[in-house]
Amino acid sequence: MFGEIAGVDEGWIYPSRRAAYDADVHRALQSGIVGTGATGAESVVLSGGYPDIDEGSRLLYTGHGGLDRATRNPIAHQTFEAPGNAALETSRIQGMAVRVIRKVEAGYRYDGLYRVEESMLVYPEGKPFKVCRFEMVKIDKTVDALYTPIEAVVSAEVQHPDQPIGNPVPGRRSTSVQRIIRATKVSDWVKDLYDNTCQMCGIRLAVGKGAYSEGAHIQALGGLHQGEDRVENMLCLCPNCHVLFDAGALVVQEDRSLQLNGAPAVLNGKPADKLHVHNLHIIGDEFLTHHREAHQG
Repeated sequence: MFGEIAGVDEGWIYPSRRAAYDADVHRALQSGIVGTGATGAESVVLSGGYPDIDEGSRLLYTGHGGLDRATRNPIAHQTFEAPGNAALETSRIQGMAVRVIRKVEAGYRYDGLYRVEESMLVYPEGKPFKVCRFEMVKIDKTVDALYTPIEAVVSAEVQHPDQPIGNPVPGRRSTSVQRIIRATKVSDWVKDLYDNTCQMCGIRLAVGKGAYSEGAHIQALGGLHQGEDRVENMLCLCPNCHVLFDAGALVVQEDRSLQLNGAPAVLNGKPADKLHVHNLHIIGDEFLTHHREAHQG
């Protein structure tokens, strides 16, 4: 039940949670998040139970957990291990669309598909416990189709019955996006300093006569994080370590040791002791602290 539901138009209002449940729009009568860490999130409901920040096409959705069941007051930090929060994390990493339903005066309104752009642990204003905060941005469907896809026809001998057919000529759409303008000279300087060798696993990907690596911001530039585009906030990583680091699975501890999913890191089948740091590369501890706290608490 991911993505749009057939026959359900954006803006449709259901008089109750039961009605939204029966229509498969939000398949839970109480939980605000439908999904698991293994599958991703199908849908979320904004009902006022948590301190969400709703800006329409962009919302800062608060995860679940940490509340006293009787009083509904916060008594503990939320974690990304809670089922619904883990589901939204999976949706963020996989780029999956999530249905958003808002509680309105007339009931519950389906407001379209959103993508989870960022996540982090934060203290809500004036609150003593951290919450999992997810930045969700609406997926704009009002775009111009330049041409439509051509359906593929594949013989039974070639096409496995469980294999998706796909499109030999995918459709194209005209869209406009806003991007943060990064100072590429910062990334280039850091990558040159390490000769495109990953600071975490030590892998250098040779490509022809050169090599490939990625400049990874420790505190992400956009969304919830608002990091700085400086050498002190940059690492030279291979694509694998970059993905693990951005997802919060791979973190750098205060002593620069590496942890993967809460245990001493093993990368490419070998123990990875500490982050390799060149003597000319001054890394800001505040950025590493932000990364740890945003993903581990």
